Amino acid sequence: MIEKKDNSVFEQSIPQKIENQINAHNSLSADELKILPDSLEKSDIEAKIHEANRFLPKSHPAHVLEAKIPDKIVNRTRVDAALIANAKSFVAQGKYVPEFFFAGAGTRMGAGAFYFIDPAGIAKDILDKKGASYKKYQLLNAQERSLIEMSIREFYDSEKDNLSLALGPRELLQFAASVMTYGRESGIDEPEALRSQKMIIHINDQVNPETSKPYCDEIITDFIKRRFFGFDPKKVVFLIQPAFRAYRIRKQSTTNIIIEEVPNSEELVYGHGYATCQMARVEDAFVVLGDDPHTRSAVTNDQGGAVNALSYIQLLGGEILGTHRINDLTKLDSDQAFDPVRIATQLEFIRDGHNVVVELVDNPTGQKGGNWMGFQKSVYKEFEKDYSESFLLEGVNTKTNAYQELFDRQINSGYPESFINRFMSFMDQTNQVSLKAHDIKGLPYNAFRLAYSIEGVKNILKTYELPYNLRYKFGCLYLESVTGDISQFRESRSASFVLADEDWRMELIHDFKEMKNLSEALLAIKKQNHDADFRKVTVASLKTK
Repeated sequence: MIEKKDNSVFEQSIPQKIENQINAHNSLSADELKILPDSLEKSDIEAKIHEANRFLPKSHPAHVLEAKIPDKIVNRTRVDAALIANAKSFVAQGKYVPEFFFAGAGTRMGAGAFYFIDPAGIAKDILDKKGASYKKYQLLNAQERSLIEMSIREFYDSEKDNLSLALGPRELLQFAASVMTYGRESGIDEPEALRSQKMIIHINDQVNPETSKPYCDEIITDFIKRRFFGFDPKKVVFLIQPAFRAYRIRKQSTTNIIIEEVPNSEELVYGHGYATCQMARVEDAFVVLGDDPHTRSAVTNDQGGAVNALSYIQLLGGEILGTHRINDLTKLDSDQAFDPVRIATQLEFIRDGHNVVVELVDNPTGQKGGNWMGFQKSVYKEFEKDYSESFLLEGVNTKTNAYQELFDRQINSGYPESFINRFMSFMDQTNQVSLKAHDIKGLPYNAFRLAYSIEGVKNILKTYELPYNLRYKFGCLYLESVTGDISQFRESRSASFVLADEDWRMELIHDFKEMKNLSEALLAIKKQNHDADFRKVTVASLKTK
Protein backbone atom coordinates (compact mmCIF):
# COMPACT_ATOMS: atom_id res chain seq x y z
CA MET A 1 0.00 0.00 0.00
CA ILE A 2 1.27 3.50 -0.76
CA GLU A 3 0.65 6.65 1.21
CA LYS A 4 -0.90 9.84 -0.10
CA LYS A 5 1.54 11.50 -2.51
CA ASP A 6 3.70 14.27 -1.06
CA ASN A 7 4.07 17.01 -3.68
CA SER A 8 6.20 19.27 -1.50
CA VAL A 9 9.38 18.73 -3.56
CA PHE A 10 7.77 20.08 -6.72
CA GLU A 11 6.01 22.85 -4.79
CA GLN A 12 9.34 24.00 -3.41
CA SER A 13 10.70 24.25 -6.95
CA ILE A 14 7.85 26.40 -8.32
CA PRO A 15 9.26 29.83 -7.31
CA GLN A 16 12.59 28.98 -8.94
CA LYS A 17 10.89 27.74 -12.10
CA ILE A 18 8.88 30.99 -12.31
CA GLU A 19 12.03 33.06 -11.80
CA ASN A 20 13.88 31.04 -14.44
CA GLN A 21 11.15 31.73 -16.95
CA ILE A 22 11.06 35.42 -16.05
CA ASN A 23 14.83 35.68 -16.52
CA ALA A 24 14.95 33.53 -19.66
CA HIS A 25 14.43 36.44 -22.05
CA ASN A 26 14.78 39.42 -19.65
CA SER A 27 11.20 40.29 -20.48
CA LEU A 28 9.68 40.95 -17.07
CA SER A 29 10.37 43.02 -14.01
CA ALA A 30 9.05 42.92 -10.48
CA ASP A 31 7.34 46.28 -10.92
CA GLU A 32 5.46 45.05 -13.97
CA LEU A 33 4.17 41.88 -12.36
CA LYS A 34 3.32 43.05 -8.84
CA ILE A 35 -0.24 41.97 -8.24
CA LEU A 36 -1.39 45.39 -7.04
CA PRO A 37 -4.30 47.65 -8.04
CA ASP A 38 -1.87 50.03 -9.74
CA SER A 39 -0.15 47.30 -11.77
CA LEU A 40 -0.20 47.17 -15.54
CA GLU A 41 -3.37 46.52 -17.51
CA LYS A 42 -4.12 42.82 -17.99
CA SER A 43 -3.36 43.00 -21.72
CA ASP A 44 0.05 44.57 -21.03
CA ILE A 45 0.93 41.92 -18.45
CA GLU A 46 -0.16 39.17 -20.85
CA ALA A 47 2.10 40.65 -23.52
CA LYS A 48 4.99 40.39 -21.07
CA ILE A 49 4.01 36.78 -20.30
CA HIS A 50 4.00 35.98 -24.02
CA GLU A 51 7.48 37.46 -24.30
CA ALA A 52 8.69 35.29 -21.40
CA ASN A 53 7.23 32.18 -23.07
CA ARG A 54 8.67 32.81 -26.53
CA PHE A 55 10.34 29.74 -28.04
CA LEU A 56 13.77 31.31 -28.56
CA PRO A 57 15.41 34.40 -27.07
CA LYS A 58 15.53 37.58 -29.14
CA SER A 59 19.14 36.79 -30.08
CA HIS A 60 17.64 34.10 -32.31
CA PRO A 61 14.98 35.74 -34.48
CA ALA A 62 11.82 33.81 -35.24
CA HIS A 63 12.68 33.48 -38.94
CA VAL A 64 15.37 30.87 -38.18
CA LEU A 65 12.35 28.53 -38.01
CA GLU A 66 10.29 27.27 -40.91
CA ALA A 67 7.25 25.11 -41.49
CA LYS A 68 8.19 21.51 -42.21
CA ILE A 69 6.50 18.99 -44.45
CA PRO A 70 4.98 15.87 -42.80
CA ASP A 71 7.23 12.84 -43.18
CA LYS A 72 4.42 10.74 -44.61
CA ILE A 73 0.97 11.20 -46.11
CA VAL A 74 -1.08 8.03 -45.72
CA ASN A 75 -4.03 7.32 -47.99
CA ARG A 76 -6.30 5.01 -46.03
CA THR A 77 -7.34 3.07 -49.11
CA ARG A 78 -3.75 2.23 -50.09
CA VAL A 79 -2.38 0.66 -46.93
CA ASP A 80 -1.34 -2.97 -47.32
CA ALA A 81 -3.86 -5.38 -45.78
CA ALA A 82 -1.04 -7.32 -44.07
CA LEU A 83 0.06 -4.16 -42.22
CA ILE A 84 -3.50 -3.57 -41.02
CA ALA A 85 -3.83 -7.18 -39.85
CA ASN A 86 -0.50 -6.89 -38.03
CA ALA A 87 -1.64 -3.69 -36.28
CA LYS A 88 -4.85 -5.37 -35.08
CA SER A 89 -2.89 -8.33 -33.75
CA PHE A 90 -0.45 -5.91 -32.06
CA VAL A 91 -3.38 -4.31 -30.20
CA ALA A 92 -5.01 -7.63 -29.33
CA GLN A 93 -1.74 -8.88 -27.80
CA GLY A 94 -1.54 -5.81 -25.54
CA LYS A 95 1.64 -4.44 -27.10
CA TYR A 96 -0.05 -1.11 -27.87
CA VAL A 97 -0.72 0.70 -24.58
CA PRO A 98 -3.25 3.57 -24.46
CA GLU A 99 -2.41 6.55 -22.28
CA PHE A 100 -5.79 7.99 -21.29
CA PHE A 101 -5.88 11.66 -20.34
CA PHE A 102 -8.92 11.79 -18.04
CA ALA A 103 -7.83 14.83 -16.00
CA GLY A 104 -9.66 17.50 -18.04
CA ALA A 105 -12.71 19.50 -16.96
CA GLY A 106 -15.65 20.65 -19.07
CA THR A 107 -15.91 24.15 -17.62
CA ARG A 108 -16.92 25.61 -21.00
CA MET A 109 -20.05 23.47 -20.83
CA GLY A 110 -20.88 24.20 -17.22
CA ALA A 111 -19.78 20.70 -16.20
CA GLY A 112 -17.12 19.06 -14.04
CA ALA A 113 -14.65 16.31 -14.93
CA PHE A 114 -14.89 15.25 -18.58
CA TYR A 115 -14.80 11.63 -17.44
CA PHE A 116 -18.34 12.03 -16.04
CA ILE A 117 -19.81 14.22 -18.80
CA ASP A 118 -22.65 12.59 -20.72
CA PRO A 119 -23.45 14.57 -23.91
CA ALA A 120 -27.00 13.20 -23.83
CA GLY A 121 -27.36 14.47 -20.26
CA ILE A 122 -26.25 17.96 -21.30
CA ALA A 123 -28.77 17.80 -24.15
CA LYS A 124 -31.53 16.84 -21.72
CA ASP A 125 -30.69 19.79 -19.44
CA ILE A 126 -30.92 22.13 -22.42
CA LEU A 127 -34.33 20.74 -23.38
CA ASP A 128 -35.47 21.09 -19.77
CA LYS A 129 -33.94 24.59 -19.53
CA LYS A 130 -32.09 23.89 -16.30
CA GLY A 131 -28.61 23.70 -14.82
CA ALA A 132 -25.22 25.25 -15.57
CA SER A 133 -25.06 23.66 -19.03
CA TYR A 134 -28.26 25.44 -20.07
CA LYS A 135 -26.73 28.75 -18.95
CA LYS A 136 -23.67 28.08 -21.14
CA TYR A 137 -25.99 27.20 -24.03
CA GLN A 138 -27.76 30.54 -23.66
CA LEU A 139 -24.46 32.36 -24.22
CA LEU A 140 -24.26 31.04 -27.81
CA ASN A 141 -25.56 33.10 -30.68
CA ALA A 142 -29.03 32.48 -32.13
CA GLN A 143 -27.79 30.41 -35.07
CA GLU A 144 -25.65 28.16 -32.88
CA ARG A 145 -28.52 27.62 -30.43
CA SER A 146 -30.89 26.76 -33.27
CA LEU A 147 -28.53 24.17 -34.75
CA ILE A 148 -27.93 22.56 -31.35
CA GLU A 149 -31.62 22.42 -30.49
CA MET A 150 -32.33 20.79 -33.86
CA SER A 151 -29.62 18.16 -33.29
CA ILE A 152 -30.91 17.47 -29.76
CA ARG A 153 -34.44 16.84 -30.98
CA GLU A 154 -33.19 14.62 -33.81
CA PHE A 155 -31.11 12.64 -31.29
CA TYR A 156 -34.00 12.01 -28.91
CA ASP A 157 -36.42 11.26 -31.74
CA SER A 158 -34.17 8.49 -33.03
CA GLU A 159 -32.45 7.21 -29.85
CA LYS A 160 -35.26 5.54 -27.95
CA ASP A 161 -32.75 3.11 -26.46
CA ASN A 162 -29.91 5.50 -25.65
CA LEU A 163 -27.13 4.10 -23.48
CA SER A 164 -26.75 6.50 -20.58
CA LEU A 165 -22.96 6.66 -20.39
CA ALA A 166 -20.43 9.39 -19.72
CA LEU A 167 -17.39 10.01 -21.91
CA GLY A 168 -14.87 8.18 -19.70
CA PRO A 169 -16.77 4.88 -19.57
CA ARG A 170 -17.58 5.20 -23.27
CA GLU A 171 -13.92 5.51 -24.20
CA LEU A 172 -12.88 2.58 -22.02
CA LEU A 173 -15.70 0.36 -23.23
CA GLN A 174 -14.77 1.22 -26.81
CA PHE A 175 -11.25 0.06 -26.01
CA ALA A 176 -12.65 -3.25 -24.75
CA ALA A 177 -14.89 -3.60 -27.81
CA SER A 178 -12.00 -2.93 -30.21
CA VAL A 179 -9.80 -5.44 -28.40
CA MET A 180 -12.52 -8.09 -28.64
CA THR A 181 -12.98 -7.45 -32.36
CA TYR A 182 -9.25 -7.48 -33.12
CA GLY A 183 -8.81 -10.58 -30.98
CA ARG A 184 -11.40 -12.52 -32.99
CA GLU A 185 -9.86 -11.38 -36.27
CA SER A 186 -6.38 -12.35 -35.05
CA GLY A 187 -7.37 -15.76 -33.71
CA ILE A 188 -6.98 -14.71 -30.06
CA ASP A 189 -9.59 -15.68 -27.49
CA GLU A 190 -11.61 -12.61 -26.36
CA PRO A 191 -10.98 -13.05 -22.61
CA GLU A 192 -7.29 -13.59 -23.29
CA ALA A 193 -7.15 -10.44 -25.43
CA LEU A 194 -8.78 -8.41 -22.64
CA ARG A 195 -6.44 -9.87 -20.00
CA SER A 196 -3.43 -8.91 -22.14
CA GLN A 197 -4.25 -5.20 -22.14
CA LYS A 198 -2.51 -2.61 -20.03
CA MET A 199 -3.11 1.14 -19.80
CA ILE A 200 -2.07 4.35 -18.08
CA ILE A 201 -4.82 6.56 -16.63
CA HIS A 202 -4.20 10.26 -15.88
CA ILE A 203 -6.63 11.77 -13.35
CA ASN A 204 -6.37 14.76 -11.00
CA ASP A 205 -7.00 15.55 -7.35
CA GLN A 206 -9.21 18.60 -7.86
CA VAL A 207 -12.37 18.49 -5.76
CA ASN A 208 -15.86 17.94 -7.18
CA PRO A 209 -17.81 20.94 -5.79
CA GLU A 210 -21.04 18.94 -5.77
CA THR A 211 -19.72 16.07 -3.63
CA SER A 212 -16.66 17.63 -1.93
CA LYS A 213 -14.71 14.53 -3.00
CA PRO A 214 -11.60 14.51 -5.22
CA TYR A 215 -12.40 13.56 -8.81
CA CYS A 216 -9.58 10.99 -8.70
CA ASP A 217 -11.36 9.08 -5.93
CA GLU A 218 -14.66 9.18 -7.81
CA ILE A 219 -13.10 7.93 -11.05
CA ILE A 220 -11.27 5.06 -9.31
CA THR A 221 -14.55 4.15 -7.57
CA ASP A 222 -16.23 4.02 -10.98
CA PHE A 223 -13.55 1.61 -12.22
CA ILE A 224 -14.19 -0.64 -9.21
CA LYS A 225 -17.98 -0.55 -9.65
CA ARG A 226 -17.63 -1.48 -13.33
CA ARG A 227 -15.17 -4.32 -12.63
CA PHE A 228 -12.45 -2.34 -14.41
CA PHE A 229 -14.44 -2.64 -17.63
CA GLY A 230 -13.29 -6.23 -18.05
CA PHE A 231 -9.56 -5.41 -17.84
CA ASP A 232 -7.05 -6.80 -15.34
CA PRO A 233 -6.71 -4.32 -12.41
CA LYS A 234 -3.03 -5.22 -12.06
CA LYS A 235 -2.45 -3.74 -15.52
CA VAL A 236 -4.39 -0.48 -15.05
CA VAL A 237 -1.85 2.09 -13.84
CA PHE A 238 -3.14 5.31 -12.30
CA LEU A 239 -1.31 8.62 -12.08
CA ILE A 240 -2.90 11.44 -10.07
CA GLN A 241 -1.97 14.91 -11.24
CA PRO A 242 -1.98 17.38 -8.35
CA ALA A 243 -3.30 20.93 -8.52
CA PHE A 244 -1.20 23.81 -7.22
CA ARG A 245 -1.94 27.32 -6.00
CA ALA A 246 -1.02 30.57 -7.71
CA TYR A 247 2.06 32.69 -7.10
CA ARG A 248 2.84 36.40 -7.15
CA ILE A 249 5.94 38.56 -7.30
CA ARG A 250 6.74 40.94 -4.49
CA LYS A 251 9.52 43.48 -4.66
CA GLN A 252 11.86 43.12 -1.67
CA SER A 253 14.37 45.79 -2.63
CA THR A 254 15.59 47.69 -5.65
CA THR A 255 17.28 44.58 -7.02
CA ASN A 256 15.59 41.64 -5.28
CA ILE A 257 12.18 40.05 -5.68
CA ILE A 258 10.32 37.38 -3.76
CA ILE A 259 8.07 34.88 -5.51
CA GLU A 260 5.50 33.68 -3.03
CA GLU A 261 2.43 31.47 -2.98
CA VAL A 262 -0.90 33.28 -2.89
CA PRO A 263 -2.84 31.97 0.14
CA ASN A 264 -6.28 30.48 -0.62
CA SER A 265 -5.83 31.05 -4.36
CA GLU A 266 -7.57 28.86 -6.94
CA GLU A 267 -5.72 25.58 -7.44
CA LEU A 268 -5.02 24.54 -11.03
CA VAL A 269 -3.20 21.62 -12.64
CA TYR A 270 0.03 22.65 -14.33
CA GLY A 271 -0.67 21.24 -17.80
CA HIS A 272 -0.65 17.82 -19.46
CA GLY A 273 3.14 18.04 -19.76
CA TYR A 274 3.31 17.58 -15.99
CA ALA A 275 1.18 14.44 -16.36
CA THR A 276 3.49 13.14 -19.09
CA CYS A 277 6.54 13.55 -16.84
CA GLN A 278 4.76 11.64 -14.06
CA MET A 279 5.10 8.45 -16.11
CA ALA A 280 8.83 8.47 -15.30
CA ARG A 281 8.43 9.07 -11.54
CA VAL A 282 8.62 5.95 -9.40
CA GLU A 283 6.61 7.42 -6.54
CA ASP A 284 3.59 8.44 -8.66
CA ALA A 285 2.33 5.19 -10.25
CA PHE A 286 -0.06 2.77 -8.53
CA VAL A 287 -2.70 0.11 -9.11
CA VAL A 288 -5.90 -0.58 -7.16
CA LEU A 289 -6.45 -4.28 -6.45
CA GLY A 290 -9.36 -4.27 -4.03
CA ASP A 291 -12.72 -2.59 -3.48
CA ASP A 292 -11.33 0.41 -1.59
CA PRO A 293 -10.27 3.28 -3.92
CA HIS A 294 -7.82 4.46 -1.25
CA THR A 295 -5.97 1.14 -1.00
CA ARG A 296 -3.31 1.72 -3.61
CA SER A 297 -0.31 -0.46 -4.37
CA ALA A 298 2.93 0.76 -5.90
CA VAL A 299 3.83 -0.89 -9.22
CA THR A 300 6.86 -3.16 -8.90
CA ASN A 301 9.30 -5.27 -10.88
CA ASP A 302 9.77 -9.03 -10.51
CA GLN A 303 12.00 -8.52 -7.47
CA GLY A 304 9.38 -6.40 -5.70
CA GLY A 305 11.17 -3.09 -6.19
CA ALA A 306 9.07 -0.03 -7.02
CA VAL A 307 9.29 1.17 -10.62
CA ASN A 308 7.76 3.96 -12.68
CA ALA A 309 4.70 3.56 -14.91
CA LEU A 310 6.71 3.24 -18.15
CA SER A 311 9.01 0.55 -16.77
CA TYR A 312 6.04 -1.35 -15.35
CA ILE A 313 4.02 -1.52 -18.56
CA GLN A 314 7.20 -2.43 -20.42
CA LEU A 315 7.75 -5.33 -18.02
CA LEU A 316 4.17 -6.41 -18.77
CA GLY A 317 4.93 -6.55 -22.49
CA GLY A 318 3.98 -3.08 -23.73
CA GLU A 319 6.01 -1.70 -26.63
CA ILE A 320 4.22 1.42 -27.90
CA LEU A 321 2.33 4.07 -25.94
CA GLY A 322 -0.43 6.09 -27.61
CA THR A 323 -2.15 9.21 -26.21
CA HIS A 324 -5.96 9.24 -26.00
CA ARG A 325 -7.73 12.45 -25.01
CA ILE A 326 -11.07 12.29 -23.18
CA ASN A 327 -12.70 14.85 -25.51
CA ASP A 328 -11.44 13.41 -28.82
CA LEU A 329 -14.67 12.14 -30.37
CA THR A 330 -12.84 9.78 -32.73
CA LYS A 331 -12.08 7.69 -29.63
CA LEU A 332 -15.79 6.79 -29.48
CA ASP A 333 -15.77 5.50 -33.06
CA SER A 334 -15.21 1.76 -33.56
CA ASP A 335 -13.40 2.48 -36.84
CA GLN A 336 -11.05 5.09 -35.41
CA ALA A 337 -10.64 4.63 -31.64
CA PHE A 338 -7.85 2.09 -32.18
CA ASP A 339 -7.48 2.74 -35.89
CA PRO A 340 -5.27 -0.01 -37.40
CA VAL A 341 -4.12 2.31 -40.21
CA ARG A 342 -2.94 4.88 -37.66
CA ILE A 343 -1.28 2.25 -35.45
CA ALA A 344 0.37 0.55 -38.45
CA THR A 345 1.85 3.92 -39.46
CA GLN A 346 3.05 4.66 -35.91
CA LEU A 347 4.54 1.17 -35.64
CA GLU A 348 6.44 1.63 -38.89
CA PHE A 349 8.02 4.89 -37.73
CA ILE A 350 8.94 3.54 -34.28
CA ARG A 351 10.51 0.40 -35.70
CA ASP A 352 12.52 2.72 -37.95
CA GLY A 353 14.07 4.35 -34.86
CA HIS A 354 11.74 7.29 -34.16
CA ASN A 355 10.81 7.64 -30.48
CA VAL A 356 8.03 10.20 -30.88
CA VAL A 357 5.47 10.04 -33.70
CA VAL A 358 3.02 12.90 -34.26
CA GLU A 359 -0.26 12.73 -36.15
CA LEU A 360 -1.21 15.99 -37.87
CA VAL A 361 -4.66 16.98 -39.13
CA ASP A 362 -6.05 19.50 -41.59
CA ASN A 363 -6.09 23.12 -40.46
CA PRO A 364 -8.90 24.93 -42.32
CA THR A 365 -9.14 27.76 -39.78
CA GLY A 366 -5.43 28.58 -39.85
CA GLN A 367 -4.70 27.75 -36.22
CA LYS A 368 -1.36 29.08 -35.03
CA GLY A 369 0.44 26.69 -32.73
CA GLY A 370 0.82 22.94 -32.59
CA ASN A 371 2.28 23.11 -36.10
CA TRP A 372 5.10 20.99 -37.49
CA MET A 373 8.18 23.19 -37.53
CA GLY A 374 11.96 23.05 -37.53
CA PHE A 375 15.07 25.10 -38.04
CA GLN A 376 16.11 26.25 -41.47
CA LYS A 377 18.84 24.04 -42.90
CA SER A 378 21.30 26.92 -42.94
CA VAL A 379 21.17 27.26 -39.12
CA TYR A 380 20.26 23.75 -37.94
CA LYS A 381 23.91 22.88 -37.15
CA GLU A 382 23.72 25.43 -34.35
CA PHE A 383 20.77 23.64 -32.73
CA GLU A 384 21.14 19.96 -33.66
CA LYS A 385 22.80 18.91 -30.38
CA ASP A 386 19.58 19.86 -28.54
CA TYR A 387 16.70 19.72 -31.00
CA SER A 388 15.06 17.15 -33.23
CA GLU A 389 15.19 18.02 -36.92
CA SER A 390 11.41 18.64 -36.94
CA PHE A 391 9.06 19.10 -33.99
CA LEU A 392 5.83 20.56 -32.69
CA LEU A 393 5.85 24.26 -31.86
CA GLU A 394 2.96 24.91 -29.50
CA GLY A 395 0.84 28.06 -29.44
CA VAL A 396 1.90 29.13 -25.94
CA ASN A 397 5.43 29.75 -27.28
CA THR A 398 4.39 31.68 -30.39
CA LYS A 399 2.23 34.58 -29.17
CA THR A 400 4.76 37.40 -29.64
CA ASN A 401 4.49 39.59 -32.73
CA ALA A 402 7.60 38.10 -34.32
CA TYR A 403 6.21 34.56 -34.17
CA GLN A 404 2.75 35.62 -35.26
CA GLU A 405 4.29 37.23 -38.33
CA LEU A 406 6.23 34.04 -38.99
CA PHE A 407 3.02 32.03 -38.89
CA ASP A 408 1.19 34.50 -41.13
CA ARG A 409 3.99 34.39 -43.67
CA GLN A 410 4.83 30.67 -43.67
CA ILE A 411 1.67 28.91 -42.57
CA ASN A 412 -1.46 30.88 -43.27
CA SER A 413 -0.72 31.89 -46.84
CA GLY A 414 -1.98 28.56 -48.17
CA TYR A 415 0.01 25.44 -48.97
CA PRO A 416 3.58 26.17 -50.07
CA GLU A 417 4.65 24.62 -53.34
CA SER A 418 6.85 22.10 -51.53
CA PHE A 419 3.86 20.79 -49.63
CA ILE A 420 1.77 20.44 -52.78
CA ASN A 421 4.62 18.65 -54.53
CA ARG A 422 4.92 16.26 -51.60
CA PHE A 423 1.26 15.37 -51.93
CA MET A 424 1.58 14.99 -55.69
CA SER A 425 4.29 12.41 -55.27
CA PHE A 426 1.70 10.19 -53.57
CA MET A 427 -1.26 11.03 -55.76
CA ASP A 428 -2.74 10.17 -59.12
CA GLN A 429 -2.53 12.88 -61.74
CA THR A 430 -6.31 13.15 -61.67
CA ASN A 431 -6.23 14.45 -58.09
CA GLN A 432 -3.60 17.17 -58.49
CA VAL A 433 -5.96 19.91 -59.61
CA SER A 434 -8.39 19.33 -56.75
CA LEU A 435 -5.56 19.72 -54.22
CA LYS A 436 -4.46 23.07 -55.67
CA ALA A 437 -8.04 24.28 -55.53
CA HIS A 438 -8.51 23.05 -51.96
CA ASP A 439 -9.42 26.04 -49.77
CA ILE A 440 -6.85 25.75 -46.98
CA LYS A 441 -5.71 28.50 -44.64
CA GLY A 442 -3.03 26.70 -42.66
CA LEU A 443 -0.62 23.81 -42.53
CA PRO A 444 -1.58 20.65 -40.62
CA TYR A 445 -1.44 20.82 -36.82
CA ASN A 446 -1.20 18.50 -33.84
CA ALA A 447 -4.17 16.19 -33.20
CA PHE A 448 -2.66 15.18 -29.82
CA ARG A 449 -2.57 11.55 -30.93
CA LEU A 450 1.09 11.02 -30.15
CA ALA A 451 2.77 7.62 -30.14
CA TYR A 452 5.96 6.79 -28.30
CA SER A 453 8.46 4.00 -28.19
CA ILE A 454 8.13 3.09 -24.51
CA GLU A 455 11.86 2.40 -24.25
CA GLY A 456 12.70 5.65 -26.05
CA VAL A 457 10.39 7.94 -24.11
CA LYS A 458 11.43 6.32 -20.82
CA ASN A 459 15.03 7.34 -21.52
CA ILE A 460 14.01 10.85 -22.62
CA LEU A 461 11.97 11.52 -19.47
CA LYS A 462 14.75 10.06 -17.32
CA THR A 463 17.10 12.67 -18.80
CA TYR A 464 14.87 15.72 -19.27
CA GLU A 465 11.99 17.57 -17.67
CA LEU A 466 9.53 19.18 -20.05
CA PRO A 467 9.79 22.99 -19.96
CA TYR A 468 7.34 25.11 -17.99
CA ASN A 469 5.66 28.27 -19.28
CA LEU A 470 4.11 31.09 -17.33
CA ARG A 471 0.32 31.32 -17.18
CA TYR A 472 -1.46 34.49 -16.02
CA LYS A 473 -4.89 33.83 -14.54
CA PHE A 474 -7.01 35.34 -11.75
CA GLY A 475 -4.45 38.14 -11.50
CA CYS A 476 -1.72 35.67 -10.48
CA LEU A 477 0.97 33.45 -11.96
CA TYR A 478 0.82 29.71 -12.54
CA LEU A 479 3.05 27.30 -14.46
CA GLU A 480 1.98 25.21 -17.43
CA SER A 481 3.78 22.42 -19.28
CA VAL A 482 2.81 21.07 -22.72
CA THR A 483 3.15 17.42 -23.77
CA GLY A 484 3.93 18.28 -27.41
CA ASP A 485 7.29 19.73 -26.33
CA ILE A 486 8.56 16.17 -25.93
CA SER A 487 8.90 16.14 -29.73
CA GLN A 488 11.61 18.83 -29.57
CA PHE A 489 14.38 16.82 -27.89
CA ARG A 490 17.10 15.53 -30.19
CA GLU A 491 16.68 12.03 -28.73
CA SER A 492 13.01 12.01 -29.75
CA ARG A 493 13.92 11.69 -33.43
CA SER A 494 10.41 12.94 -34.03
CA ALA A 495 8.44 12.09 -37.15
CA SER A 496 4.98 13.10 -38.37
CA PHE A 497 2.26 11.86 -40.68
CA VAL A 498 -1.12 12.88 -42.06
CA LEU A 499 -4.02 10.53 -42.77
CA ALA A 500 -6.03 11.19 -45.93
CA ASP A 501 -9.10 9.65 -47.54
CA GLU A 502 -9.42 8.09 -50.99
CA ASP A 503 -9.46 11.53 -52.63
CA TRP A 504 -6.43 12.70 -50.60
CA ARG A 505 -8.46 14.98 -48.37
CA MET A 506 -6.71 15.27 -45.02
CA GLU A 507 -8.65 14.31 -41.93
CA LEU A 508 -10.06 16.92 -39.54
CA ILE A 509 -9.98 17.01 -35.77
CA HIS A 510 -13.25 16.18 -33.97
CA ASP A 511 -13.23 17.55 -30.44
CA PHE A 512 -15.88 18.09 -27.77
CA LYS A 513 -14.37 21.13 -26.07
CA GLU A 514 -17.25 23.55 -25.82
CA MET A 515 -21.00 23.82 -26.06
CA LYS A 516 -21.07 24.47 -29.80
CA ASN A 517 -19.50 21.00 -30.32
CA LEU A 518 -22.52 19.28 -28.71
CA SER A 519 -24.17 18.39 -32.04
CA GLU A 520 -21.10 16.47 -33.17
CA ALA A 521 -20.83 14.75 -29.78
CA LEU A 522 -24.44 13.54 -30.04
CA LEU A 523 -23.75 12.12 -33.50
CA ALA A 524 -20.70 10.30 -32.13
CA ILE A 525 -22.52 8.62 -29.24
CA LYS A 526 -25.47 7.79 -31.49
CA LYS A 527 -23.17 5.88 -33.84
CA GLN A 528 -21.44 4.19 -30.92
CA ASN A 529 -24.77 3.13 -29.38
CA HIS A 530 -25.51 1.03 -32.45
CA ASP A 531 -22.18 -0.81 -32.58
CA ALA A 532 -22.82 -4.47 -31.68
CA ASP A 533 -19.49 -5.10 -29.91
CA PHE A 534 -19.83 -1.87 -27.96
CA ARG A 535 -23.31 -2.81 -26.76
CA LYS A 536 -22.07 -6.26 -25.77
CA VAL A 537 -19.30 -4.96 -23.48
CA THR A 538 -21.58 -2.20 -22.18
CA VAL A 539 -24.26 -4.63 -21.03
CA ALA A 540 -21.59 -6.64 -19.21
CA SER A 541 -20.17 -3.53 -17.51
CA LEU A 542 -23.61 -2.39 -16.32
CA LYS A 543 -23.70 -5.44 -14.04
CA THR A 544 -21.83 -3.38 -11.46
CA LYS A 545 -20.72 -4.50 -8.02
